[in-house]
Amino acid sequence: MLHVAELARIKVTLAESREIKEQLETIFQHFSSLQDIDTEAVDPTMHISGNQIVLDHIDREDVNQNIRSDLIETPLDTEQVLQNSPRRENTFIRTKGVL
Repeated sequence: MLHVAELARIKVTLAESREIKEQLETIFQHFSSLQDIDTEAVDPTMHISGNQIVLDHIDREDVNQNIRSDLIETPLDTEQVLQNSPRRENTFIRTKGVL
């Protein structure tokens, strides 16, 4: 757990690490219980929304998936986009430096 925290650049104490490890073990146990469910009669899906769409890929046969239709709508104007921005500079959203 400490190694994962280090990779994620998250500081955790040894006590926090133990607690997180226990929580993750519980989560993984719940996921492993899904192996006991019979899904033989369930069709595979890639998306949980309602509309049907056919995906055609060269590396696989046609696959029907439930994906919503694209809706063309009027885009927001610049002021609407920027109104909830905590920091802005003219027509740009100001962020902290990344690098």
